[in-house]
This record gives sequence, C-alpha cells and structure tokens, in this order.
Amino acid sequence: MGGIPPKGFKMDKVNIEVIADSYTDEIIQDVLGDSLSWDVANEKANELAWEYADGSEYVIYHYKAHELIATLSRKLRDRAEYMREEICQGYYDYDDTADQLAFCALYIAIQDSLDQRLTTEFYMQKEEIA
Repeated sequence: MGGIPPKGFKMDKVNIEVIADSYTDEIIQDVLGDSLSWDVANEKANELAWEYADGSEYVIYHYKAHELIATLSRKLRDRAEYMREEICQGYYDYDDTADQLAFCALYIAIQDSLDQRLTTEFYMQKEEIA
C-alpha cells in the first residue's frame, strides 16, 4: 500500500495529479469495500490518504521528493508550504524540507482527488446495492 505506484505506471516527468489519482483509486476501492456509512468511509479515506502520502516513494527518497516538488504548480506549492509550517516544527535540512513539502503536496493532491470522487462513487455504490 502506498509507496509503489500501480503496475505499468510509468512517466517521463513527474505529475502529482496522476500519482494522486492512482492512490485515490486504491483508497476508494478499499473504503467502498468496507464502509457502511458516509462518515466511516470519509474518515477511513482521510486516514489512508495520510498513509499513502507518507509511504510514497516521492516522500521516502530525497531525490524523488526534489523531483516532485520541482514540478508543483505555484498554488499547490503554496498550500504545501502552509501545511508544512503547521505540522513541522523546528529546523530541518534541505533534503528533509523537500521530503516534508513532497508529503504535504501529495497529501493535498490525494485529498483534492478524493473530494472530487469519493462522494459520487460512495453513493453510486450504495444505489447499486439497494
């Protein structure tokens, strides 16, 4: 779970939306298989978004973190920097800062993807079951 993109996943240039969407696919499958209520599904999805971002190779490996943050839009980078300031206290070296920014950006991108898709897919599944 998390760290390794799905089989066949290959890009010449890092695209955070593609990475986030692939993680979102896995999160939604996991959440929809187990959740009976919207609150449970949403809470579980948020927890998994954190785990997937934290376990991603783009957060674990410094060079991949640098590669990822170099491709961020200004808006996403600003959001990631704000989140990093909120959750990371103290001094960190260059590589640790890159890892933290990559984590925050990836978490935000996964959350954005979940916000767009989870509600629709959750209620579509519930209608199919009913």
